Amino acid sequence: MKILFVISCLLLASNVLFGQNSWLLISKGDTLNVSIQIKKKKSEELVYFKYSYHHDWHLITADNADAVELPGKEKYISVSLPSVENKVWAMCLFDGTYKLVKYKSAYYIITETDVYFLEPPTNSKSKNRFKGIFGALLYEDIDFDINELTYNSQSLVKPLILFHEKNNLWYKDYNRYRNKDTSVLLEGSYSYVKGNMNLSLSDNFSLNGQALTLGLHRSVMYPDFSKKIAFSLGAKVNAYSFNDYVKKERLGGTDYIDINNYCFSAGGDAAICFQFLDLSSLNLSLRSGIEVFRMFSSEQRVRLETLVDDVVETSYVDLSVDDRILLYQINQLLIEVPDFSKRLRAGVGVSIPLNKKVSEVNTFGINHSILFSVIYEF
Repeated sequence: MKILFVISCLLLASNVLFGQNSWLLISKGDTLNVSIQIKKKKSEELVYFKYSYHHDWHLITADNADAVELPGKEKYISVSLPSVENKVWAMCLFDGTYKLVKYKSAYYIITETDVYFLEPPTNSKSKNRFKGIFGALLYEDIDFDINELTYNSQSLVKPLILFHEKNNLWYKDYNRYRNKDTSVLLEGSYSYVKGNMNLSLSDNFSLNGQALTLGLHRSVMYPDFSKKIAFSLGAKVNAYSFNDYVKKERLGGTDYIDINNYCFSAGGDAAICFQFLDLSSLNLSLRSGIEVFRMFSSEQRVRLETLVDDVVETSYVDLSVDDRILLYQINQLLIEVPDFSKRLRAGVGVSIPLNKKVSEVNTFGINHSILFSVIYEF
């Protein structure tokens, strides 16, 4: 990690450092117009500075400074930790009467007089020891279930925030929270499907069919990143029906296939949805992604009629399905009418196969589909 910032600070009183939206280096009350680099080396944070009119970088150790703050980003403080000989730079994740800091993947709580090591839950014996520290420090001060804590900074600061707010104490939370909006989508689709099959006697047949699809998706949007883009993951099941009578000319005769075939597939998809029109009366979005499927069906028998010199010969072929992992690209236009419903969307799209056509004889495969969907958002 390498961060480069320019400090512009004003010292107003002895031993007190004030900054106007600046990157702060606090060191024994001294203020310098410098640039700062924070580097990580072997899990250790190192702080360097240089004067604006020099080219050389200078290492400033934790023994020679009190804190480095990157407003709105990060703060490092100089601390003495158990089992560490010298002072070190530790990332301050919560500042107040109680401080939460992180050093080499471990967390510590620091007060004016004590340092408490929050032991990582590496095994069954140590998995709850860090919770015990919180219980001992804050049990009588806040109404909080310590058992809900997990070993990450965004969880560990929750009881600290409650304590400081209850006692009207100043605090600052340096955690980075990623806002997100999540929803669950139920999708039902009807599709017009093109299929194909190879037969041992007659190359390739193209077939028409239909499909019903039921899908469940989880959609996530990060408003801080974009309010127009959402990401989704989901699972789908498809039921196909092919009831077709197909004619194919070939050298030496004509073949007719009478197929009444049912098959199923199951899989998942990942997609990005981009809203390109947002009006009070109409919202339009484009959804694009990849679907992964596997087809399932028992062998089915189809009737093959061959016409040669006005003589019809009838035979039966055992047909299996394409059992490869199948990839499809899906593109959909989604339409929402807020005045009608803010939870329902309709869509039209196309599913395009990314695999090569099935080449095995007496095997049936799915080609592209045109689909019409209704999506309900929970």
